[in-house]
Amino acid sequence: MATVPNTTTQRNPKAAYAYLDDVHGIALLAHDTTVHFQASGTGLWQTLTNADMPRLQMLGRLDLIAAQKLDDERFGSLYALIEYRNTEHARVAA
Repeated sequence: MATVPNTTTQRNPKAAYAYLDDVHGIALLAHDTTVHFQASGTGLWQTLTNADMPRLQMLGRLDLIAAQKLDDERFGSLYALIEYRNTEHARVAA
């Protein structure tokens, strides 16, 4: 009898800037699909329930914001980034 490999993968936690009511902080989606919120003023973490979700506003994932910031610092402007990518694709196609 053949064994079937375990194909379930653990999800990486996702962090995002967020507002809960009028409080700014960081929301974290954990491995077990629970959502936690850390208020920026107090630094305290709280676990959110389904009833809290309508009050939560997600603003942007921290990993994507950091990647965009690195691109901005590297190229200096959107025009420079577009020019770099256009010339990069031209080199690959040639």
